[in-house]
Amino acid sequence: MLVSTIVLVVYCVAALFVSRGTLHCVLPWVDKTDAVIEIHEKGGSVSVSETERNDIWLEIDLKAHKQGKVTVDVLDADNSQSVTAPYNYNSMDIHVLAFDIIFVEDTWDFSGGELIFTGVWIYVVILTVLFCVSFILRCKNDLYNYTTLFYGGISLLLAALLAISTIEMLYSPAYSAKLILHCFAISTSIAMLLAIPFTLLFSLFLIISNIILIRREGAGLANVLAIGVGSVLILGLIGNFFVGSIFISGSLQEVRRIETVTSVFQTLFTYFENMLIGTVICGIIAAKRKPETDYDHVMILGCQVGGDGTALPLLEGRIKCALEYAKKRKADTGKDTVFVCSGGQGSDEPISEALCMKNYLLENGISEQNIILEDKSTSTGENLRFSMEKIGGKSEKILFSTSDYHVLRSGIIGKGEGFRLVGIGAKTRAYFWANAFMREFIGLAVAMRRRNLFNICVLTVTIAAFTFFSYL
Repeated sequence: MLVSTIVLVVYCVAALFVSRGTLHCVLPWVDKTDAVIEIHEKGGSVSVSETERNDIWLEIDLKAHKQGKVTVDVLDADNSQSVTAPYNYNSMDIHVLAFDIIFVEDTWDFSGGELIFTGVWIYVVILTVLFCVSFILRCKNDLYNYTTLFYGGISLLLAALLAISTIEMLYSPAYSAKLILHCFAISTSIAMLLAIPFTLLFSLFLIISNIILIRREGAGLANVLAIGVGSVLILGLIGNFFVGSIFISGSLQEVRRIETVTSVFQTLFTYFENMLIGTVICGIIAAKRKPETDYDHVMILGCQVGGDGTALPLLEGRIKCALEYAKKRKADTGKDTVFVCSGGQGSDEPISEALCMKNYLLENGISEQNIILEDKSTSTGENLRFSMEKIGGKSEKILFSTSDYHVLRSGIIGKGEGFRLVGIGAKTRAYFWANAFMREFIGLAVAMRRRNLFNICVLTVTIAAFTFFSYL
């Protein structure tokens, strides 16, 4: 990406140098009559020639002769009224800058604008391809990394920027600095638009599944998270269509202020939305991944034990998932698997989660010598850390078994601890997965809050600045 940025800067400088001294302008045309072009030199000097005219546009070429300011008026040949007055182009203030670069004050047209816009478009294409390919490769080789999730989210934003810049390139009659700023400014809005199908369907899935969860397990605070997230997503989409238009008075200052505030909202929402999409994609890949059968140990991450000391369905699913792997490993390699049962005892549990898992394994024919007990951990991080201490240097090949919604976050936590682990996920019911996955998503976001805050600040300030200056 650094090389691409350097090449873009060099290209832009070259484009300015090649195009210096000339500028092709396109003005709105609302009359079929001929136009009279008047030049008022105020220190500078340019010559103007008409190149093409139709019922919509008037195209003129400017050529610089002397540095300084020049005013160009476009008048109707019949009555000397400005033909472009409805668009406020009746008078163009033009500056001939150093190296004979021509700059139009109102529209921000400048020498080399078309070449530079093309260069920026190519740059966006390259960035989009680079981030998309990097995301795909990271999903394969570095899935348990929060940066991978970010690459997925930023790829969607770049795709939106590419879409709007392509449309502008195909249909815009002229290319100016304001057009480039405008493309970047509305990229978050376009990203929201492109993500509407996913956002609506996923939001409805969250709300419906959460209602089923509440009906089956009660309306505790932990069981309404998916409804909250789904509602926020839907309200965000609705707000995006109405916030920007309700309060605009019509003055340029008011438009600039409202559009800048709206861009901040859109950036915040788009970041949350795109990171959610990236997390969902990576979470599904992590849960569906099929590991090789060369892992000597399988670590079972604990969860709630029943009041009678037996495994509840969630924990039972994790144990069964580990047993299925061990069975496949035995069939493929003839080797036994060592089970690491990890989980302490909660205040509302009669025995430790680790002991509950050990009892289940013994009942299913697993030899006690192939079971390692870790019964002190109280969190996923401690599960992984304490279990690795128990294993010691016996093996570098470690597999962990947990619920499908929990694989991604567990892997990221393990990578943060410096471990090289691979996870397998026990399938959970869809109505339970939605709420649990949202809990995992928020847990990751909070754990990576500094990185997220930095990304949000950079994106928000950048998009807000692009929006503000595009309306000057």
